[in-house]
Amino acid sequence: ESPDVLRKLIARTRALTSKPFGVGVVLAFPHEKNVKVVLEERVAVLQVYWGDYPARLVNQAHELGVKVVHQ
Repeated sequence: ESPDVLRKLIARTRALTSKPFGVGVVLAFPHEKNVKVVLEERVAVLQVYWGDYPARLVNQAHELGVKVVHQ
């Protein structure tokens, strides 16, 4: 999805639940803008797969309170 659509989906999910939730991002496709949205919105969990996700980016997410799950 585009970053704007992702931001709307995050807002919609927040309207439906007060529980934490996560967003999955496929690293094999262009993903930088969507990861930025996930971090800006401080979604509880960022799930990344099909690629490398450097430790510095994991640390950046952790500093914002976002947990990272790499598959």
